[in-house]
Amino acid sequence: MKKKSLNTIYSLPVLLFIIVTSVLFFSFKTNETIFYNSNPEYKVIGCDTTIIYFKQQVLPILQTKCIMCHNPEKNSHGVLLNNYENILATIETDDDDDDEQKNELAKVILRNKMPPYPHEKLSSNQKNILLKWVNQGMQNNSCEKTLIATSNLTFENSLKLVIENHCIGCHSGKSPANGYDFSNKNTVLEVVKNGKLLKAINHEAGVTPMPFMSDKISENEINAVRTWIENGMN
Repeated sequence: MKKKSLNTIYSLPVLLFIIVTSVLFFSFKTNETIFYNSNPEYKVIGCDTTIIYFKQQVLPILQTKCIMCHNPEKNSHGVLLNNYENILATIETDDDDDDEQKNELAKVILRNKMPPYPHEKLSSNQKNILLKWVNQGMQNNSCEKTLIATSNLTFENSLKLVIENHCIGCHSGKSPANGYDFSNKNTVLEVVKNGKLLKAINHEAGVTPMPFMSDKISENEINAVRTWIENGMN
């Protein structure tokens, strides 16, 4: 008996329907664990992509690249980059300057002067985000729609991203803060197991609030880490 061809079994509309529904099914299946800010892309999901959001895109860069020097304790060059209020108070805009760019933060970025050696320089993507934020008026804005991690949490899609987005700037290198090198997973797990990390990011009493001298990370991030811990830290 001669076999029927695929075209004779399924019409074109039916085939298209099967293909589309299959793609959508597997897309939703794999997107269950998307985290809002996949370092180092600093993507936003479900938000206006023409806008740079301070809370989700700018602050994580400053926390990992800048506040190890530009915090109230070190106060390097009198510039504080640990929170929005201090940024506005200490970043100068010189309207009398002959340069096309008047904003001091933008000037430093364009000259590739910061962070200084031996710290890793800003990536091209990080520079573009900061410069675009400056050009958009340095708004204190946020898009919480980007926070969608809710299920199937692992170290990779919960705690690791929090560490990379908010902590690694101080807790890495030759002299990591308080001796905690968070580029080492075993060190991270150590402070998770003794309960200090969750208390620190939740700004609880008895520990130093983290990120150091900066804004508290989002509740969604904290909840993702807490859920991952409660589920057995897999």
